[in-house]
Amino acid sequence: MRLIKMTGGLGNQMFIYAFYLKMKKLFPHTKIDLSDMMHYHVHHGYEMNRVFALPHVEFCMNRTGKKILEFLFFKTILERKQKELKSFWKSYAWPLVYFKGFYQSERFFADMADDIRKAFTFNPSLSNRKTKEMSEQIDHDENAVSIHVRRGDYLEPKYWKTTGCVCQLPYYLNAIAEMNKRI
Repeated sequence: MRLIKMTGGLGNQMFIYAFYLKMKKLFPHTKIDLSDMMHYHVHHGYEMNRVFALPHVEFCMNRTGKKILEFLFFKTILERKQKELKSFWKSYAWPLVYFKGFYQSERFFADMADDIRKAFTFNPSLSNRKTKEMSEQIDHDENAVSIHVRRGDYLEPKYWKTTGCVCQLPYYLNAIAEMNKRI
């Protein structure tokens, strides 16, 4: 069994879920571990099943039991400590493997693009009236574009070096200017 730790906001969850899809293809008994999300009160909690039409594939248990299982029985693979991808794809002699990381690169799942797009299909029955109206407007406009306004932790100066100040006004003004050039 392979478990993949789920944590973070919706964007991080999407990257982790894309990695899960790749692992599920290679190792059918892969599950997503939501144990830490039970105690995660940043953003809006686990959102994948509330936003997308996804099957329930999650694994969840209390914090103490999870820590005992993780440290005593699972081989842990930390994304940030791996120098190459083969650590993720290889079969291990020990059958219990636990993956931690955010997998924010398509190198982990580039060959799964169609499956990932299919998985990230919005569930219209979960949408409110305003969202449904906006969706209809977007569907009828071939030049429709969107801007994701990133807030939260990326507003802190300590992240600006790695994120390129994506939350600053010039970033959004440049994006709007680029859209105006193209449309």
